[in-house]
Amino acid sequence: MWIVLIVAGNGWANSQPPPPTPTEAREQPKTNTKQDKHRAEPDKRGTESSPLVIKVLPSETNEPDTSEATSKQNDYASPEWALVYVTAILTMFTGGLMFYTAKLWGAAQRQAVEMQESLVVAERANLSIGKWNNFVIEPGKGPIINFQFINSGRSHAEIIEFLVGYKITTKDNVPPFARGEMKVALPALVPPNNVIDICLPLSEPLTEDQFRKIMARQNFIFLLGEVTYTDIFQWTCVHRFGAQIGYYGGGVVGAEFIAGPGYNSIKWSKPKEAN
Repeated sequence: MWIVLIVAGNGWANSQPPPPTPTEAREQPKTNTKQDKHRAEPDKRGTESSPLVIKVLPSETNEPDTSEATSKQNDYASPEWALVYVTAILTMFTGGLMFYTAKLWGAAQRQAVEMQESLVVAERANLSIGKWNNFVIEPGKGPIINFQFINSGRSHAEIIEFLVGYKITTKDNVPPFARGEMKVALPALVPPNNVIDICLPLSEPLTEDQFRKIMARQNFIFLLGEVTYTDIFQWTCVHRFGAQIGYYGGGVVGAEFIAGPGYNSIKWSKPKEAN
């Protein structure tokens, strides 16, 4: 019986294929398994979970649009803008030139006016008192004042008005200048006849007391004069003067100018149309 079992076992073992070696076991391909798996699972390509075309959605972040800035930059570089730049530069240059020309014109006008005024000063009339002559001072008579008007200028002096006044007071009590009430007519001083001798009788006669104080050098006669004249340039001059007339001893009656407020002033004024 043991022999039968052994023979039967050998026969079964021979009928089975030989076991694979370790190398063959490692090198068995796995493609069958994957193919079987793919055969078992359905193809999902083209479905919503595995689409063939992937849709890319735009991002929510807004990128800066540089098209407008690029367009403006291109516009500024265009020939039209180049013309604008050139025009602006020319306008600025023209404005500066006009300003400089205006300054030159103003300076030329001022220089012309100054030259004209210098000519007027050089050629104008210049009226003044040349000298005092003999005075007549007697009691009961009005004083007689003799003096000269001299035109030392180059043009004639047309005398418009000559006003005279006087006051008798002490030497230390010089009266303020006041326009006299006596009007004296004088001719024009035309070169070469530039001197006028004036004999000016004062209206009120001297009293005995006034004459005595004048001779004692206690009182003096203050002569106040204002002469207004024009020259060939139609400028007007107002010349105010004052003189202190008195007895200086030795039978000499003399005069000296008063250096007080308002005395010996000369004021010129331009013609009305030139003001």
